[in-house]
Amino acid sequence: MPRDVTIRTNQARFDQVAWILVNKVRSNEFPFNIMWLPQNATPDEFKKDPLVLSRAIFFANMFMRGQVQSNYIYGQAMKLLMAHQELMDPAFMSQEWVDVQYVFDRVAPFIKYRLFEMPRLILDAFRRLQEDWGGDPRKLIEGIEDSDELSGTNSHELHLRMVNIESIPKKRRHERQGRGIIGVRPKIANLFAYFMRALQLMEHAKTTEVAFDFHAERIFTVTGAIILGGTDPVRFEDVTRIGSKMAETFCLNHNVPTNELADGFWWFSKAMCARAPGNRTLGRSKRPDHNKSQRHTIDYKPQPRVKVTLKFYQPDWSKQRDVRAYELSCGKCALEHLCTLNLSSGFYGEEGTLRTQPRTKPLPHLFGHGNLHHQTSGKPKLPDEVPSDEPLEPMPVLVGLDISREQRKPDPTLDL
Repeated sequence: MPRDVTIRTNQARFDQVAWILVNKVRSNEFPFNIMWLPQNATPDEFKKDPLVLSRAIFFANMFMRGQVQSNYIYGQAMKLLMAHQELMDPAFMSQEWVDVQYVFDRVAPFIKYRLFEMPRLILDAFRRLQEDWGGDPRKLIEGIEDSDELSGTNSHELHLRMVNIESIPKKRRHERQGRGIIGVRPKIANLFAYFMRALQLMEHAKTTEVAFDFHAERIFTVTGAIILGGTDPVRFEDVTRIGSKMAETFCLNHNVPTNELADGFWWFSKAMCARAPGNRTLGRSKRPDHNKSQRHTIDYKPQPRVKVTLKFYQPDWSKQRDVRAYELSCGKCALEHLCTLNLSSGFYGEEGTLRTQPRTKPLPHLFGHGNLHHQTSGKPKLPDEVPSDEPLEPMPVLVGLDISREQRKPDPTLDL
């Protein structure tokens, strides 16, 4: 039975929001003056050899699967590779005696994330890289310019090479679709291009689709660039392709590097939206995991999710905590005048859905004049005292405590 879901778009509003983010990135304004990107954790040793660097990017990018802190997982992947560089050597990984257990034993001390499947995906990815691309990830982006595509983009060819063919319904498979890499979908392929550009292994002029993740969907949904409707919940994947095309259109029409836009919405959502009190989700901690003790073993079997009832937190503007959280998020936000909704990551994490609620604001009397937000006790402010015109009498100087400039000058007559 088809779901009742409608998605409308407003490209003009998308461009307006995107320009605000891009200009903030370029001028290094808050919160981008404190931005820390995953690729900053790349060791200098890897940067000396472009082939080694591309393999390190390929390895770390396999872990960018959603519901994981990108900065953490990328940094841990780099630490793992510094200790076990053979894991990013396709020729080594293609040897018959190298098995999933070998990869698991080396990954587990560094990355405790989906260990029941990631070692297998990593092993298979590097074997396919060796078989199909000669062990060089840079070949995945060579010659991806495809002038025959109506949009004039390079994403199509990249997806033909990287996206796992088994993840594409047969009716939608392109006749030139390669077998791809197990575990890679369009978002992972787009992220690979992002990291290759960020670390100077790919020209910014080669514009591919932005990796339109949850953070992008939140930014452009709450500001009205993407309008969700219908009686059924909208799923994350319903919006991904639509948002990617809108971002691509913006970057192509205005000659904006896709990495600038990606940095803009990713960090802005993490630094600002994630702190907004209306974006909290209640009820996530109630889901039990009866196999928790086995979670980080190679034989762990994920249990079917126990359905829990989630709900949005309703900010209480009589509470100092909520007012303060608003001040540090929406109160400092450059998109606040365009934002009308809350969109919590809790529903996305549990259900893969995008749910919203109207965004509310604290009462005006909780803020100061001149639109400078601050907290007050609510007590009336005492009137300022009018200073007296009479000169003030100087304070007496106690003997032995005179530390005036004259007293601090050394006496030239003394023999120090």
